[in-house]
Formats: sequence, structure tokens, C-alpha cells
Amino acid sequence: MKRNERILFASANFIYFILFILLLPFFRHQINPDSISLINIAQKYLHGEFFLAVNGYWPPLVSWILSVFILIFSNPILSFKILSFFVGLFALFAFFRLLTNLELSFVRKTMAMGTAIIGILYFSMAVASSDFLTASLMVFYLSMIVKKDAFEGKHFFLEIGVIGFLLYLSKTYGFFFFLAHFSAAALAEIIKKKEKKQASLNYIFGILVFFTLSMLWVIPISMKYKTFTVGTTGKFNYASFGPVAEEVRRPYIHAMELPDSLSTSSWDDPSNVYKNAWNPLSSKDNMKHQAKLLKKNIPWFIDLLNSFSYLSLVILIAAITFIFLKKKRREFYILLSALFFSAAGYIMIAFEQRYLWMNFFVLIAMSAIALDSAIKKENVKNMLFAFIMLTFIVMPARNLYSDLNINRDIYDAYQEIKPLAIKGNTGSDSNRAFMTTLSFYLKNHYYGAFGKEIETETFKTELKENNIKYYFMFDDESTSVYDGLKNDYELIYQAEKFRILRRINE
Repeated sequence: MKRNERILFASANFIYFILFILLLPFFRHQINPDSISLINIAQKYLHGEFFLAVNGYWPPLVSWILSVFILIFSNPILSFKILSFFVGLFALFAFFRLLTNLELSFVRKTMAMGTAIIGILYFSMAVASSDFLTASLMVFYLSMIVKKDAFEGKHFFLEIGVIGFLLYLSKTYGFFFFLAHFSAAALAEIIKKKEKKQASLNYIFGILVFFTLSMLWVIPISMKYKTFTVGTTGKFNYASFGPVAEEVRRPYIHAMELPDSLSTSSWDDPSNVYKNAWNPLSSKDNMKHQAKLLKKNIPWFIDLLNSFSYLSLVILIAAITFIFLKKKRREFYILLSALFFSAAGYIMIAFEQRYLWMNFFVLIAMSAIALDSAIKKENVKNMLFAFIMLTFIVMPARNLYSDLNINRDIYDAYQEIKPLAIKGNTGSDSNRAFMTTLSFYLKNHYYGAFGKEIETETFKTELKENNIKYYFMFDDESTSVYDGLKNDYELIYQAEKFRILRRINE
């Protein structure tokens, strides 16, 4: 790097560090059921329970790294935040590398990095999950493959295979994203090159390295679930939105058995809740159901892209246009195909914005090279790019503000009931996410939100069989639930949000 670029990179890291420290007190209680499962898995590794820790639903990489931070800092929630900070530093590095390999001017690179800092602050602060690590690895992968001579490198196959493996370990979807995108990029490279041998060999050996390394995780999870699988996430999520959605939901109206004694809820591994997959091609009704999902999800996908910037669709149209005009065709092809493959699987099921965080960086990069392709005057390009970057700042800045002190209410509830020394199996009539988090704080086993949709006698049997010592009631209208509790439980706490009942008859 030149001296000015070294200063830019160091400055971006320093600004991110200062802003992260300033915002951390307002996000120190941010936690959700997904992050709780990742924390619980990390703690299983720390307890030496490796068989219990192997999990087909949750990706291992975050939990592996998190276990180191928990070992150092003890507090698992703070540890997750510190981990997110370092993932943010990696994201800054990966994005800077991508911008450099796209050969952007220093001025536009500076503006892009400044915008990225705000986005990265939001991604690292507002949601504790594996998605930010996956997005950062995807950006790093793109920074490798977008280099003009990438497929000519002698060791490229080894580097790209390792990155693909890390993508898989960060999220099951990364396995399929890497296979699809790397194949598409390699195909275009092989077609374009006069000398095709080196590009072909790098693709073949890159895939071989990827598959070989992937077996290191595929084998343990396949042995645990007694079937060949690269991950159980997709099957469960696909079923959850399929024509069998009611069958997937049905177990959740009952007390949910925990995967093991070190789990705090059934969400630590929902792999066995519903094991059957559904095939959209197996019947006419299934095809109609898939068509309905696509009809809903395509506009949803567009809305999520627009949430990054109001100009997202304009940037996409410009990118597609320049491919046909043969301007920066290779760069646009790699970035556009990455955007497509990052969403292709989810468009069959459902979206959340965090699944698409990579595209925050991709859209910024595409807007920069689109301006380079369309306009010659530097001052005009810089002015337009500055305006575009302002549109990318709106979403993360607004969400950071609106999410200040997120989940503080759950932590406050924990502090309020802490003197009651609530220890034992818990259940509730509703508010599964709230209770999953509260039970994690209490270090209790949470058996789910059940009772409202089952018969009173069945409810009483499940309470007894699962030794539910404490039951949290959020709904004042749960008369059938109360009927099942009144003879065996006593009220020990009442607040505006919920009541706690404790078993008196063992």
C-alpha cells in the first residue's frame, strides 16, 4: 500500500474502534435466541463435551472463536460483542482489499470506507449472530476472485479452497454459495482466456481442496445425525415455510425436550424437531406452494436491497447495462453473480436482512465502478459518489439509533427476579424469544411456550413429566392454562409484563 492508503486504512480502523467503544454501553445487553445457542455450543466445547457441541443446525466457526473469548473474558455476552468487534475489523480489511483490487481512486475509496464504518458498526452491534462473519468472509472471498490475474496464481486453488471451507464453517449456506459462485466465476474465466489450462486447473484443484476440507465437518455431523448431511439448517427452515409448516409447528405447542443437559432451550438444536424434507416437484400442490413463496419473496428481496440504499435498484440496472456494454464486464459479473447467489437459496424460503449483509458492500463497490464507467470528470464522479454514499449511511445510522438499549428490558427483568433464586425447569404460555433469553440469564432449562393450545389434562401431564418448576404467564386471558396450574402452583411474583408461578406439589 502507498503511504496515503496506509493512513486511510489505519484511520478507518481507529474511527471504528472509537465509535464501537462509545456505542458498546448501549448494546451490551443485545442478545437473541440464535446467539444464545451459539454461546451454549461454545461453552460445551469449553466443558470438553465435544460430541454434544457438534451441531448440524448451528455453524461451528463462530462458537469455536467465541469459546476463546469466553475463556478470556468469562462474560459470554460481552465476549460475543468483543468477537463482533474483531469481525468488524476483518470486514474493514476485506472491503478495503476489495476496493483496492477493483482499482478505485483514493478519494472514492476513502468515501466508501467511511460509509462502511457506519454499516459495520450496525452489523457488529445490533445483531449477535454468525451472519456478520459470513458476510465478511464473502467480501474477502470476492476481494480474492475479483483480481484480474486471480486464476493465474499458482497457489490460488489452495487459498480459495480454504476460504470456501471457512465460509461453510461460518454458515451452512456458505457451502452452496461458494460452490455456485466459484463455479460461475471460473466458467466465465475459462471461456474468456486464450490460455485455459491454468484457470481450469485452479478451479478443479480449488474445488478438491474445498471438498476435502469440508469433509472434516461433514463427517462428524453426518455421524451424529446418522445420515449424510452438510447441515440440517436448510431442511428445517425449508419445511418451516413449506406445505408441512403446521407439522413443523405442532411439536412447539407442547413442552419441548432439550437436546442435552448443557442446553438452555430446544432451540440449541432444532434438527430433530422435523426430519422430513418436502419436494416442490413432487406434486402439483407443492409446486403451487413454491410459486406462492416466490411471488412473496422476490418483492421482499428487492425491498431488502432497497433497505441498504434507496438507489439500490438504480445501481443494479446500471451494473446489468454495463455488462451488455462490455464496460468493466468481469467486475460487474463477479459482483452481480455474488449478489444473486447470496439470495438464491433464501428466495425459495424467506429472508431477513442479515442474510444479505454482504450486499451492502457489493452495492457500494458496484456504484463506484459504475460511475467510473459512465463519467470521465473526476469532480463530477466524486460529487455523485458522495451523494450515493449518504444514501447508504441512512439505514445503519437510523437503526443504530432506534436499537439503543435493545434487549435491556430482558436484562432488567432478570435483575428484578434474581433475588427469587429461580432455579429449575421453566415454561411459559407465550413470548418464547423473551423467555429463551431470560432462562439463559437464569441458567435454567426452558421447555418452551406451551399450554394454550393443548387440553388441560395433557398440559398437566407435560408439566409433571418434564418437572416444570416455574411457569411464566404473560397472557391474562390464559384461563385454560390457569386451570391446569391452579392446584399445583402458587404465585410468587407479579409484574406488569408477566407473573411467575412455582410448583408446590412435587
